[in-house]
Amino acid sequence: MADAKVKFDILAKDQASDKFNKVGKAADQQRGKMQLLGKAGKLAAMGLAAGLVVAAGAAVKFVQAAIEDEASAKRMATQFRNSAGATKSQIAATEQWISAQGRAKGVADDDLRPALSNLVRATGDVGKAQKLAGLAMDISAGTGKDLGAVSTALAKAQNGNVGALSRLGVKTKDAEGKTMSFKKVVGQLGDFNLHP
Repeated sequence: MADAKVKFDILAKDQASDKFNKVGKAADQQRGKMQLLGKAGKLAAMGLAAGLVVAAGAAVKFVQAAIEDEASAKRMATQFRNSAGATKSQIAATEQWISAQGRAKGVADDDLRPALSNLVRATGDVGKAQKLAGLAMDISAGTGKDLGAVSTALAKAQNGNVGALSRLGVKTKDAEGKTMSFKKVVGQLGDFNLHP
């Protein structure tokens, strides 16, 4: 009978060992899955952190752009008041005009404000400066030249130096080789009435 007890003990131990081995293997598999899940969680957290860093950087750039835009608008308003005696309502209307021109012609307000300020300084008149700025945007688009350079050339031409326009490719001499007046140079560029 002792033999039977030994066989039973051996069989019981073998079956128990087999069950414990299966439980151990299942636990190892679950641990591996949990480790993968932990790694995925870490990667997700790192991705979230990286996204937050990018978002914070974008927010900083947005704030900087808003500050620069406000400073540009203040410089333009000061120039308008000093050069043309512009009122608050004229300045506000000009800001609306700048926004409309930006949408219509794809010109950034940060490019248009300095160009317009330069033209107001040259003409002493907001309305005339807006007309010249419209022409400057057209010339800039047609020649690929910087709006600032074109508006500077138009400001110089407005004050008698039409040669600045010739460097932009605008015809400034008549058939006899004589330098044309500003009004004639601008007139050849299209239907542009500076003096309503």
